Amino acid sequence: MALFEQAVTGVRNALDQATHASWGWHLRKELRALRVALLSEPHVHEGWLVARCAQAQRERQALLARIAQLSPVVMLAEGVEDVRAEIERLLHDAERHQQRVSNLIYDSVSLELGGSE
Repeated sequence: MALFEQAVTGVRNALDQATHASWGWHLRKELRALRVALLSEPHVHEGWLVARCAQAQRERQALLARIAQLSPVVMLAEGVEDVRAEIERLLHDAERHQQRVSNLIYDSVSLELGGSE
C-alpha cells in the first residue's frame, strides 16, 4: 500500500475512535502522516502540463495549510462531530488531489512513451 493510502487509512481509523479518551492525539499523529505523504508526492514538470502542475501545487499547498490549521483544533475537539466532518472534507479533497497528481503522472509518462496514437 502506498504512503498516501496508508495515511488516509490511518486518519479514517483515528476518526472511528472518536470516543476514545486520547483520540485527539492519535488523530493529530495520523494527520501528520498525511502531511508527510503529501510532501513526498512526486512532482511533474513537463512543459505541456505546466498549468496543470501549477494547479496541483496550489492544491497541495492549500491541503497542507488546512492540515496545519486542523492539527491544534483536533486537540481541543469540543465538537467531535464538527471536527469529524471537517476531517472527512479534508480527506475527500486530498483523495481528489491525489487522483489529479496520478493523472498528471500518467499523462507525463504517456507523452514520453508516445501515447496511444
